[in-house]
Amino acid sequence: MEVNVPSNLPRVPVMRVSAGETWSFSASGHWTNGFISCGPDGYRNFLADALEIEPVAAGNPWFRLMGRIEGEPDSTFPIGAGCTETFAAAGDLVVFANDSANGYSNNKGSVTLTALPGGVAPAPPNEGGGFIGAWHRFRDVFSRTHGIPVIAALVLGVSWILVFMRQGQDLMRGVGEDNFWQFPSGLLQIAFAAGLLFLAIQAWSWSRLVITSNYGADRDLWRPRRFLVWTPRVLGALPFAAVALALWFNPASNSYFVWALILLGLAFFALVIARQDIQRRATGGAAPAGGPGAGGFQRRWVLFGLIGAGVTMAVATLWPAHFGAWLGAPAVVFFGLGFIIPVIVIAIQIGTSLRIPVVGALLLAAVVFGLWVDNHAVGRRAFVAATTGPTDRLSLAEAYELWRAAQPGGATAKKTMVLVAVQGGASRAGYWTALALGSLREAAKAKGVDIDPHIFAISSVSGGSVGAIGYAAMLRASPDAPDFKLRLLRFAGENALGSAVTGMMFPDLLQRFIPVAFLPDRAETLERSWEYAWDDTMTASGAPASASLMREPFLNLAPKAGEPWRPILIVQGASEDGGRRVLTSAVKFSCDEVDADDFLESEGHDVAASTAILNGARFPWVSPGGTFPANRCGTPGRVSDHILDGGYFDNAGAETLREMERAIRAIRQKAG
Repeated sequence: MEVNVPSNLPRVPVMRVSAGETWSFSASGHWTNGFISCGPDGYRNFLADALEIEPVAAGNPWFRLMGRIEGEPDSTFPIGAGCTETFAAAGDLVVFANDSANGYSNNKGSVTLTALPGGVAPAPPNEGGGFIGAWHRFRDVFSRTHGIPVIAALVLGVSWILVFMRQGQDLMRGVGEDNFWQFPSGLLQIAFAAGLLFLAIQAWSWSRLVITSNYGADRDLWRPRRFLVWTPRVLGALPFAAVALALWFNPASNSYFVWALILLGLAFFALVIARQDIQRRATGGAAPAGGPGAGGFQRRWVLFGLIGAGVTMAVATLWPAHFGAWLGAPAVVFFGLGFIIPVIVIAIQIGTSLRIPVVGALLLAAVVFGLWVDNHAVGRRAFVAATTGPTDRLSLAEAYELWRAAQPGGATAKKTMVLVAVQGGASRAGYWTALALGSLREAAKAKGVDIDPHIFAISSVSGGSVGAIGYAAMLRASPDAPDFKLRLLRFAGENALGSAVTGMMFPDLLQRFIPVAFLPDRAETLERSWEYAWDDTMTASGAPASASLMREPFLNLAPKAGEPWRPILIVQGASEDGGRRVLTSAVKFSCDEVDADDFLESEGHDVAASTAILNGARFPWVSPGGTFPANRCGTPGRVSDHILDGGYFDNAGAETLREMERAIRAIRQKAG
């Protein structure tokens, strides 16, 4: 007997059967559920499983061919591509595609069902033994756990950074050394622990969702059972183990926080292992559902992950400086990966149903879009106007004369010129520069010496530029403040890395898969973190009128006639294309004075002071190379280039001062 079974009918009559009869069934053909085409075995709808949306025959794949005795819901049995069924009761046999009760209207196509009386149950497939059998088992597990390797890669990657990279160990030690009872250290520690726990729960729960969706909730049917049971548990425990190892290799002074994290990890691991036993006791012995919980909690958790990912992306894009400063870099990474997991796993599982290699497609899209998408232009702002201004500057000779006129004691007094070279070294260098300059200024004042007029120029590289430009900004905003050094240290010590990582984990990462550049990159978020740090420092110090100095044009910090002398700021970057120095300078050097390219001349307009800092501090990975139209010193024309960290050329900042000192001597000799 052959019966055509349309997919858009909720029941198709086949025949009447008697109690005790045995029939063999086979089916062939393809039908379509919306835009998903499949055979009579149906397909797994991961998103529906995750949201606990069941078809008519719960527990079976969507669109699997099903049979039942009319009016007997408990008699439902799967037919799929073939089966043998002995009927316990008589009645009319009907078959149907396993869809939701109200979902048949958009179905298309049909399959052909063949029924034969008698028959035996089909033998289980013979996978063979030895290497061939092992390969078949591995291939089956891999094909049914798509998404878990990506979760493992994310968790293993962040664990490797924390354990084996010095920067990761330093981050762990920094968190461990904070005082929990001091603001904002306690907030950062709470955010760190919450982010770590969130990542662990996401890694475990979404691995479990993949397994239960593809294998069912009954663990007795899982093969290999031990591997499928323990893989999500290990992935959930791995972040805690990595943090413990990182703190073991690089001990922190605050052992209480370290022990609290270890205990939190052990409690989480124990709860995961005993979860089903706890659920059985709570439900009076009923079998627990798969996933992170039962009773609708799974659906709420999945929705929280998806909605939370969108909300977090919006917040991190619009307010990256605040987001990163409040959470700290490690917590940003934990929350970022935790919100990436549900999105990428759902995409991979849906892609598997549609036979689309999602990971490969995303990587290909990033490569192809990267051929023309560039959101890394220097000074670019995604949603507001970029800071600009004229580039009129003093020449070196004019700056020298202005400095001479600002010296105490008159024209005949001895004039001591101080040149400051600021070395690179990320945030440490910025804080050290602020501490050194602030302490030098205090020590000089204690001796009755005003050192401000004597510092002619500060040449900074990499992270030292934060302290250098912050020092000049403080001289303009609050030169007579009694807490000058404390304000400067507060600015230089603000958490800028968290904002940069926020940009990297959220808008800049998403931009890689969009063919039109419109989102902010991690360079913008890093610059905005310095602007926020300045605003916060000035507001806390009672000086809101100067709160915009880091957003204002860089040349506003240059020395000017009629104002107290401020040092000439020279921020050294490096050209990716030519390897030359690219100077963002408050004076305009001629090519025979300093053999370096002039950024402002190339750009054709001024940039924000925060952008000038980044022009020398574009750390690899943390900040991308900035695109700008380079104009080589002494060579007409412009070429597209990228400005990199100044440490690629000279991490001490001394070479520019050496050339400038020689040019100043020539100016003095010429002036007599």
